[in-house]
Amino acid sequence: MKKIVLFIVFILLFQMSIAGAFYHDISQVIQNNTHENICSLQNANYVIITTSDLEDAVQDFKTWKEYPGFSVEIITIQWILDNYIGLDLPEQIRNFLIDKYEEWKIDYVLIVGTRNNIPMRRCDPIIWDFGEYLYSDFYYSDITGNWDLDGDGKYAEYGDDDVDFIPEISVGRIPSDNKDTVAQICENIMQYGSDTGSWKKNVLLLGAISYYQDLESYGWVYDRSDCATIMEKCRIDIFDPEDFNYVRMYEAEGIRPSTYDYEYPLEHSNVLSEWKNNYAIVNMVGHSNEQLAARWIWDHDDGDNKPEVGEGELIYKDILTRRDSQILSMEKPPIVFSGGCSQLHGPNNMGRSFIENNAAVAYIGTTDLGFYNITRVWNDESDGGFASIDYYFFYYLISQDQTCGDALSNSKLYFSNHFMFDEYNPEWIYRCYSTLMGTTLYGDPSLGLYPISNPPSKPSTPNGPNFGRININYQFTTSSIDPNGDQTRYLFDWGDGNTTITEYFPPGETAGESYKWSKKENFNIRVRAQDEYGVWSEWSDPLTISMPKYKSYINKSFLNFLENHPCLFPLIHQLLKLQKYSIQI
Repeated sequence: MKKIVLFIVFILLFQMSIAGAFYHDISQVIQNNTHENICSLQNANYVIITTSDLEDAVQDFKTWKEYPGFSVEIITIQWILDNYIGLDLPEQIRNFLIDKYEEWKIDYVLIVGTRNNIPMRRCDPIIWDFGEYLYSDFYYSDITGNWDLDGDGKYAEYGDDDVDFIPEISVGRIPSDNKDTVAQICENIMQYGSDTGSWKKNVLLLGAISYYQDLESYGWVYDRSDCATIMEKCRIDIFDPEDFNYVRMYEAEGIRPSTYDYEYPLEHSNVLSEWKNNYAIVNMVGHSNEQLAARWIWDHDDGDNKPEVGEGELIYKDILTRRDSQILSMEKPPIVFSGGCSQLHGPNNMGRSFIENNAAVAYIGTTDLGFYNITRVWNDESDGGFASIDYYFFYYLISQDQTCGDALSNSKLYFSNHFMFDEYNPEWIYRCYSTLMGTTLYGDPSLGLYPISNPPSKPSTPNGPNFGRININYQFTTSSIDPNGDQTRYLFDWGDGNTTITEYFPPGETAGESYKWSKKENFNIRVRAQDEYGVWSEWSDPLTISMPKYKSYINKSFLNFLENHPCLFPLIHQLLKLQKYSIQI
């Protein structure tokens, strides 16, 4: 009996030495580089600049922004005045942003208050017949340019100052000084930013005719320009590929109306009735000012086949008015891009009314004239001008899944890199400056079409066997926690070039997947979690499984004998502890 026990001990020691060799090999396996977290927002800092009177109105909003990972600071104007120098309040605000930009890693600034209390910067780019100065929040976005290089108190002067047109910070504004109104605007933003409903795929496209062929106005002779062209380019290139539902309203009245297909004629009554039908986005381009957006209709002709303003042949009709914001108030207001002139001109404007009256959750427009490029023609996104800001805003917002602030910043950056003037021409220079500085976001700069989602936590190391045989399925499990409470699915990387992705599981629930290998090697199994919005976690630590390459010298019947007599293992353990054996081979 003693000889049998010694033989069993010898066999077990022999197997342990082989297994030790395998463990040594496993320790030499180099783990694959983990993928970087694709969610760039979790370390972003978000600054709210407001008055002391409105500080309490944004507290709930601050808490909501912190939930997906923002580090939010509420800074009052009084604190900036006490701590930073400058010729005026805008310069003191900008000096504060310059000072804290690197330290706080500021990505977004939300100004809460009207221009009366937190001013925009007056800019004097160049004197031109149709422009001399404009007001801009872009002053707080480009913090590396020198906006008053010559120190004459005039900002953004062409040739004298050094604006670099690179927006380091995405800036938005809530244009209200009323505490209750600000709280309601914040509530609208929170509801929009948390909603994942199907209505988020609905877009309303409103395009008027800007100019008719051979129209003479303000000393220029125009080519035909139908703003439905902008809408159709956005629809075909941006909205259709993302399966958006759309309703189009184009010009159907007068001589030479729009030639594009549409669902309804562009009329004031149609816009009012359709606006409240659950649209997440409204894109609107027509002639406008701070009080209204309008259509220019070639109503009649005196027989010369030319549209003539002086002869009264062209008439204006409303698309929307500032007063309409009161009857368009709704629980789920849309993001609105208005591509006409001066929609945000002056402290009391159309954009402010739509935001304050819950008719828009964000409103993008210009504080100055909305210019075409120097040719005054727009056929596609390569033609520049304000229409290309419109196009690229939606490209970045929808196709690149960016926030409103980032989409506007990147559309401006694209503009400055591709469409700027290349010769001294005051008209061209002013058009470019006005487009880049005047285009402004009312609303939260970090608001996207869908909720910002933090990545799921790093999944647990896959749980399963460390040894196996080829062509046999083995089960492995893992789990992860999603901080937003989103459903999660898992990508298993089996280490042999193959992967498997699971169905979605509730957050924290254990997920499993089985796999079999066809080669006798060591394999690193790792897993990665993805939430329902497409945000990935980092890779888990690996589990190594070995498919043995050696041949066993113990037959199956002997292994079965050991498995069926587990009582032998305590005996062997005691023998190893209490005695030393000299084994003769």
